[in-house]
Amino acid sequence: MLAEDEELPLIVAVGNKLVKAAGVIGIGLFPKRYVKISYDTRELIVSTTPMELDGWQEVTAQYKEDRPYIQLTVGNQPMTALLDSGAEDGLWLTCDQLKKLAPEAKPCTPSSDYFPTRLFPPTKLGEFPLNLRLIRIRKKERPYLLFGALEMIHYNWIINTDGMRVYAKRREPLPKIQIRSRTSVLFHIFPQYYEERGFLAIPVPRGALWQSGIRVGENPEDLCLITEVNGVVVPTELKEATQEEMYASLLRLMASPFVETVRLRLQCKGQEQEFTFQPFADYKLYESVESIPFGGNIDWEIEYDPERGEQSRLTLTFSDPRWSAFYRVNGQPVEQHNQEHPHTVVRVVGLPEQFSVLDFIEYLHTQLFQGRSVTVICLNESGQEVEVEIPPREQVKPQAVSADGTANER
Repeated sequence: MLAEDEELPLIVAVGNKLVKAAGVIGIGLFPKRYVKISYDTRELIVSTTPMELDGWQEVTAQYKEDRPYIQLTVGNQPMTALLDSGAEDGLWLTCDQLKKLAPEAKPCTPSSDYFPTRLFPPTKLGEFPLNLRLIRIRKKERPYLLFGALEMIHYNWIINTDGMRVYAKRREPLPKIQIRSRTSVLFHIFPQYYEERGFLAIPVPRGALWQSGIRVGENPEDLCLITEVNGVVVPTELKEATQEEMYASLLRLMASPFVETVRLRLQCKGQEQEFTFQPFADYKLYESVESIPFGGNIDWEIEYDPERGEQSRLTLTFSDPRWSAFYRVNGQPVEQHNQEHPHTVVRVVGLPEQFSVLDFIEYLHTQLFQGRSVTVICLNESGQEVEVEIPPREQVKPQAVSADGTANER
């Protein structure tokens, strides 16, 4: 099945090569059949005769009979989900569903793509909870949830397409899967396409490649060419595939949920070398963002200076008037601040002078979940240093500041 929000063409890894998929197989191809999806044996079995269901649990949701729907429990509330092996990641929610099921969650923004399972109501298929640390968020509204491939893979499935009855059996042992956003690898490496050469490895300052000694020079010829990712050959071009599709496929390969360590083969100044690194456990970023009491944005970019080399610029945007109660200039609170200005972070109290974006996120996550604030020193729009306290969400009194930005007693 192809996810509702996906469109052909698809680029997939077959063996050690990237290829364009010719199409997809949908459940409608098997009318009045028993279809078994066995992840244990990597088989799709289709039969006209009933299959043995001893030890299987029926999880059918009575919704529509054209596709397989299953019954989930979110908190104490029954919810219908479409079983969708074409949807990457695990459970999918819409923004409206997130607001209804997790009222304390922050409102969706254009950059919202994941929500931490840890902060979502307990969700079960039968007696079993969700297996992944992140839930996918999508703006497109639909009346049901999606149960995607990375949650499906924890079970084997039988679907009776005559009435769309769905049965599940939890796998033992469970597969080891790490859900990651594609940005999990961008803390270490930024692939950039050069038409003359292919995809080159831009090292992120203080990331894994950078710490190994790989640097950015003024000449693209000095950059390392990415020739393989996790054993899959990276072509300089793929017929009928756009540069954007290739870039997305490359990040998808690096952020593979099935590997703990990313393996790269690089060609650096004519010499082949292998390089490995562990992607960032970016559920910590999403948990941290939800644990901050007010709206804002964490962003970073790579800047190159001929004298200092590549540098990471970390910025925070305090896009909520209530931040003013925690925002100080020369030690004094301010009545209002520029909510749209990305403040460049120059120091973080508790971190060494030289720190990476990963260092900041790890520290932020640790502090907030231990109930402690984080203090950052930033530059405002005038280049003036300001001190901002980032408190844990549960420590901010509702009356600390009104929604219109008027600071009250904390």
